Amino acid sequence: MKRGIHKYGLLAFLWLTYTLPALADPNDPDDGDDPQAPIDNWLLLLILAGVALGIYFIMKNKNKQIA
Repeated sequence: MKRGIHKYGLLAFLWLTYTLPALADPNDPDDGDDPQAPIDNWLLLLILAGVALGIYFIMKNKNKQIA
């Protein structure tokens, strides 16, 4: 059960992180309080965090199977 929650929770987090900023209309008027920041700066960081989290769970499961 926990494995499914972690797997689908990570997928849902990444999906929301990538799609919500992409769906924003760039022609919307700027509010002034929250300047638009390009998501390109965070793509590499998010991808690496996802890969690191995947490696962590794979290594954790392999250690349980060996012991």
